[in-house]
Amino acid sequence: MDLFLKRYPADPDGMFGVLYDPEGVEICETLEHNFNKRALIPPGRYRCVRGPHRLKEDGKFFETFEVTGVTGHTGLLFHVGNYNKDSKGCILVGDAMLATPSGDIITGSKSAFTRLMQVQHGVDEFFLTITE
Repeated sequence: MDLFLKRYPADPDGMFGVLYDPEGVEICETLEHNFNKRALIPPGRYRCVRGPHRLKEDGKFFETFEVTGVTGHTGLLFHVGNYNKDSKGCILVGDAMLATPSGDIITGSKSAFTRLMQVQHGVDEFFLTITE
């Protein structure tokens, strides 16, 4: 099923947003790294492809979706993480945004990632539309 990501205005602690299904039902919150008030993935429509991937930090393979077609970039994944620093341009997923004394984060990332993969069970690819 195709998904829609609506980003909030730029935040010093990252680019936050909400991921929706085609019916407008929220699937999860999102967080992407803030590169000078911009996300690495510009607004637009992107093909997301399921496959085994790994993050450089831990080297363990896991099943996820890669956002393809971003000019000059590959390996942009949906994955678990809570902080701006956990994303090098990838889309982190979580249950909620939380303001903490050290900055804004997303929480419940593991459960949100499991939910995203359940929503896309049996789907090998989908289109993601990103708006700001």
